[in-house]
Amino acid sequence: MSYEAREWVWDHSRSKGNARTALALIADRCVDRSCLAYASIPTLMRRANASRSAVRDSLAKLAALGELEPVKGRTGPRGETYYHLPAAARFLAEQAAEEDRNAALRRPASAPSGAFAPAAESAPAGKQDPPRRGAGTRPGGGVVIRPGHRLHNGVGIRPGGSESDPGGDRNPTRHRVRIRPPEQ
Repeated sequence: MSYEAREWVWDHSRSKGNARTALALIADRCVDRSCLAYASIPTLMRRANASRSAVRDSLAKLAALGELEPVKGRTGPRGETYYHLPAAARFLAEQAAEEDRNAALRRPASAPSGAFAPAAESAPAGKQDPPRRGAGTRPGGGVVIRPGHRLHNGVGIRPGGSESDPGGDRNPTRHRVRIRPPEQ
């Protein structure tokens, strides 16, 4: 959801400059269409590369525009201020209602509401997580050891490494691969 809220900022917000950047940073932390997120002034300062006064002025401008409201009585895990993006929430709610209306128009009138529901996929196209680098897993559950590497007590050791320094760079946790037997 942060993607939709952030896109609303870039496409529809009336704010400019540091205010727009601060709003985009807050929108990036929204988790659903309610457009609620928390952020601290030091975090916004660091991420926007702006001074404290610039961030405070930006938040005041956003409040004056009606694009950002601090939520009273609610704080984040470390005392951060919760913010609500009311204009973004309205826009996203209208967008969702329009999508629902369009879906209802596409559904045949004689069919029950759930009759033609598409089968759930494991992950929609384009939304899959990229494979981890060096994961090296095989379908059987075993781990692939790269050419040139060797095994010692079930731990993959890089060339140039030793039992006490498997990575060869004095960082024993880096480049280690635990070998698990294939699952039956």
